[in-house]
Amino acid sequence: KDSVNPENFLNILRGNASGVTGGSGRVIKSKPNDRIFVYFSDHGDIGMLIFPKDLLTVKQLNGTLNWMHQNDRYSQMVFYIEACYIYAVTAANGKQPSYATHCTNGMRLPCLGDEFTASWTEDSDE
Repeated sequence: KDSVNPENFLNILRGNASGVTGGSGRVIKSKPNDRIFVYFSDHGDIGMLIFPKDLLTVKQLNGTLNWMHQNDRYSQMVFYIEACYIYAVTAANGKQPSYATHCTNGMRLPCLGDEFTASWTEDSDE
């Protein structure tokens, strides 16, 4: 879990392998004509995404996305965020939680996603 942090996430998006500690070391090595899909699922709050031990602010994320755009790191990007209490196309609006689905045992845990994710992924299969 120590490698799941905002710094690694932003370095992965930027393609900066030397800035990534732990994990697989893989980064997005995109070029101007590439199409990128990013999916983030964790906790959120107003102006931030929450990692296991740290926070990613909207300013940090926007800075990286703007850098990627200015440096021609993609032609198109879709960024899905499944998190509570954030303003984006997401599983819930800014004042409500999202609801889990596809839960695998009697305690209903672990769940494989939220209704939002299940809806768009199942719809994409059709």
